[in-house]
Order: sequence, then structure tokens, then C-alpha cells
Amino acid sequence: MKIAYVIDRLEAGGAERVAVDLANLMVAEKHHVSFVLLVKGGAFEKDLNEKINIFHLNRKNKFSIKKMKILSEYLENHDIVHVHMRHVFKYIMAVKLIFPFSPKIIFHDHYGKINIDQNVSYLMGKMLKKIDVYIGVDSSLCDWAERKVGIRKEKIWKLSNIVMPIENISLNSKETSMKKLVMISNFKREKNIKFAIELIKSILPNASLTLDIYGKV
Repeated sequence: MKIAYVIDRLEAGGAERVAVDLANLMVAEKHHVSFVLLVKGGAFEKDLNEKINIFHLNRKNKFSIKKMKILSEYLENHDIVHVHMRHVFKYIMAVKLIFPFSPKIIFHDHYGKINIDQNVSYLMGKMLKKIDVYIGVDSSLCDWAERKVGIRKEKIWKLSNIVMPIENISLNSKETSMKKLVMISNFKREKNIKFAIELIKSILPNASLTLDIYGKV
């Protein structure tokens, strides 16, 4: 298959990491993969397999009709358009409305506030019902898609985030009784980092451990 992964940029983030990993996995499965960056690249662009064609739309204005037409023509040469993140999905559906293209659309929903915000606007609901596949990163999103949006169950899939192993990393080999915990998360309230810190604090008297948090503000 010819698959186009679409996101706005590839700065460090969970959705961006997932998109890159999935694209690389599909290359390993012998599919023809393209990666569409609507605005700009970023730190993760270098992690894409060299066989992946990277298409920079270089959009300066999301309402540019010229850029929409260029993007539609590019996507038309694929079988599947795999879209990450809600604001990107809305843009792709707007492009499809103005300049229709035929590939099937997969929407990969990474929305992190689903447990505190389950609202569905009329327009978003209409757009979601037009897609071919909905992917949620957890059960809460999949339940929301079926119960609140009305997407048919057979179109909904859960694909939990994964961590791909990295080869040839040199680690400190010194013996130590200290247990090291790592949390990878951008610093947002909904990531509940405060809870992780409180949890570590509560068990520190009975354990020798450290917590390192990697992310951006």
C-alpha cells in the first residue's frame, strides 16, 4: 500500500513519536510510505527511515487555497491517509471538502484531556463520521468515539502507545542498588506529573530510587 502520514510538525512530543514509529514500521513491512509535514520539520524528522519520502507543504497560512490544492493533489497518489492530532484532522477534512481526494482516511486521536473534556462540536461530529477508521490511544477515547460521536464500533480501534527499542546505546555498567524511574512527558497539567512526584515522595522512605522526567514545557 501507499500510505501518507500527516502531521503539522515533528517537534518532540508523544503523537509525533508515535507517527514516526508507525511510519518506520510500515516501511519494514514493505509498504510505500510518505510523511507529510504541514508547517515544518523538527527534532524527530531525523528518525524517519531514509526510504520515506518527506513532503514539506511549508504552509504559512492554514486558509491558503493554493496550499490546499497542492496537498490534495499529493495525497491523491496514496491509498491511505493516516492523520495524527485533532487540529491536523480538521485541516485535512477541510482540504478534502474543497479539493476532494479518494484515499481512505485514518484518524489517530491522541487527545489527552478526554477524561475531563468529552464535548463534541456539531462540525467535529460530522467530520468524524466520514472517516474510514478511528484509532484511539486508550479505551476512554474509543468509548467516547462510539458513545458520544456515534462512530460504528467496527471502525474503532485501540492502539496503545509503544516504546521502540533503540540499539547500540551505551549504558553505565556500574553496580548500584538505586532504582531509576523515568517519566517521559511534556509538561502539561493533564499529564498528571504532580501525581507521579507525590507518589515517589510517598514511597521514598522505603526505597532507594530516583525519578527523572524528560519533556518540554
